[in-house]
Amino acid sequence: MIQQGKYGVYKGAAYKMISQKNPVTLRSDNPADQEKGFQFVKTLTSTAYIKKVALDELDDAYEIILSAKYQNHHFGLASINEQEQTALLVTNNPALQKEIPLNAEGKSEFTIQVSLQDVQIIEEKKSILGFSAE
Repeated sequence: MIQQGKYGVYKGAAYKMISQKNPVTLRSDNPADQEKGFQFVKTLTSTAYIKKVALDELDDAYEIILSAKYQNHHFGLASINEQEQTALLVTNNPALQKEIPLNAEGKSEFTIQVSLQDVQIIEEKKSILGFSAE
């Protein structure tokens, strides 16, 4: 599974961070995390387990930013459909229309949907909230 977003490492496991204010709010989909103090939450569309944790209780905090390389050009990655094995790429470079059949989505936004087999996903991991890369 391809992940992106902000994460906090708590008691050796990485959790999606849904709030960065101190205390941060961590989210899990694993019922076993109730043993670590996560509370069950049910909304209209999903269920999850959340826990508020002080920054000094985290082992690490980072953000994963995804982008893509397609036909030797760098694109932003708008979304990935793992079931259909496709990626929606986005750029603001109109000159690429001469080389690649892009769809104009707005005044300066262009997209193309491509097979995941044809694209290189680039993952950049950045430390956040005062943590530093090891």
